[in-house]
Amino acid sequence: MSSAAQSSLRRQMLWYAVLDAEYNAILWNLITDRYTRWDDWFRMGIQLASGTTTLAAWSIWTHLPWAWKIISGIGSIAAVVHPRICPNDRLQRMSELVGTWKRIAVDFRRLWAQDSWLKDETSWSRFQKIEDDALKVDETRLPVSEKMKLKAAEQMLRSRGLPTDAVEEVIRGRRKKATASTYPS
Repeated sequence: MSSAAQSSLRRQMLWYAVLDAEYNAILWNLITDRYTRWDDWFRMGIQLASGTTTLAAWSIWTHLPWAWKIISGIGSIAAVVHPRICPNDRLQRMSELVGTWKRIAVDFRRLWAQDSWLKDETSWSRFQKIEDDALKVDETRLPVSEKMKLKAAEQMLRSRGLPTDAVEEVIRGRRKKATASTYPS
């Protein structure tokens, strides 16, 4: 492979790595926000239900006994479902993923700014190290919906000024539409 072809391939690899890292940072931020919101709503519902039950004991609800019973029942169901949907360790892992992907994205962007063609062997070594860090990220057993993937890809493409019709390619890792002509200068 010629030096120019190798350099072009390295540039493309770095560009796709920048896009992947930014996409993942946005994706995990969206997912973390969603689950944190759900966690907050579950907690508020449980607190409301326990407060309602306490008020029922004060005879305030005597004319509407069914209302506090329904609220109390919903609170009990929420208390059982909440730890299954929003376990603390899952929320913590998601938050850590946001930070990890943001760091990786910043590292790739800095490398792009320094040597986007990765001509220097030090730059190439640095790229490989960052890429190895990205490969070590563990996203197993965490919920990711297709809707969130699409939203994250659209946000990333929009933030870069790239055509949003490349959303599916970002998600699937095929970037025929994010060609060399879309590289920032």
